[in-house]
Amino acid sequence: YFKAKNYFTQSINVGDYSTDIKAKAYLWRGEVNYIFKNYSQAESDFKKHISLLKQPEANSFYSLGYAFFMQNIYSEAEKQFTKYIAKNTKDKAVRADAYNRKGDCLYMMKSYTNAIKAYSEAEKLYNLSADYSLYMQGIIYGVQKQYSQKIEVMSDLIMLYPKSTYAPKALIEKGNAQIALNKNDDAIASFAKVYDSY
Repeated sequence: YFKAKNYFTQSINVGDYSTDIKAKAYLWRGEVNYIFKNYSQAESDFKKHISLLKQPEANSFYSLGYAFFMQNIYSEAEKQFTKYIAKNTKDKAVRADAYNRKGDCLYMMKSYTNAIKAYSEAEKLYNLSADYSLYMQGIIYGVQKQYSQKIEVMSDLIMLYPKSTYAPKALIEKGNAQIALNKNDDAIASFAKVYDSY
C-alpha cells in the first residue's frame, strides 16, 4: 500500500494532464490513507476527488462519509452518507450500511427520532445488518425512556435473529427495560435466558 500511495502522489503531482486520472489518483490515495488510518488526509483526498468531477460517483460520498465518521465529525459524515443514499439505488447492502452509519451519526448528535428512521430504513433494506439496526432502535427507545417500545424491538431482534451477536445483548437490554417498568419476574426470565441460551 505504501508504494501505491507514492505512485498515486506522483500521478497527482504530474499536473493537469487529465482531470479524470487526477481525480482517480486522489480517490485511490484517499482509500490508501483510510486503510492506514490517516483519516484527515483521506478526507482531504476524497474532497479533492469530488471537486474535480462534474458527476462524482456515489461511492465517493460514502468514502468521504467514513473519513468524517472515523474522526467523530458526525454532522459532516451524516451529510455525506445522505448524499450517497440519494445517489445509490442499486446496492442494497452498502445502502443499508450507509443508513446505519447515518443513524449512528444522528444518534451521536442526539437526533433520536431521525436516527430511528435511518435505522428503520436500513432494517428494511438488508437483513444481514438488520439485527444491528433493530438493536440501535431499541437502545434509542431506552434513552428516551420508552421502555415498552424498547422491549418490543429487542423481542423482535431475539425472535428474528436468535443467532445474532446482538441477541444476548438484546436480552439484557430487554431485562433492564422490564426492571424500569417494575416487571421484575419478566426481567429475571430475560436474564435467565441469556445464561441458558448463550
